[in-house]
Amino acid sequence: MSFAVRIDLPAQNPDGIAIGDLNKDGKPDLAVTNFAANSVSIFRNISVPGSISFAARTDYPTGQYPSGISIGDLDGDTWQDIIISNDNSNYLSIFKNNAIAGNISLTSINNLITGIDAKDVILTDIDG
Repeated sequence: MSFAVRIDLPAQNPDGIAIGDLNKDGKPDLAVTNFAANSVSIFRNISVPGSISFAARTDYPTGQYPSGISIGDLDGDTWQDIIISNDNSNYLSIFKNNAIAGNISLTSINNLITGIDAKDVILTDIDG
């Protein structure tokens, strides 16, 4: 077994990672929380068959010390949204996906209040 050359993606003290198709192009994009930079970096997947590649990162501000991250459709519009737990804030950062096929565009929306030290977050449908 052999692998191609490693790909390093620049992040700032990464803590959490989530994978999901944020722009409906059929390729999984990466979202990485940057713990010390209080941001989330989005890496759009621009791979072609036989070659893995990601566009330059796009950063969005979060609460203080973002850690856990999850991707899922929060509002039923079929676009994948992002929710982030902030280790030293008392809220979750929520990003609504306003993408147009091929591009990624996120808007920070009202945040959910939590207790301090929220470490992780998981999206799931709890009421069917």
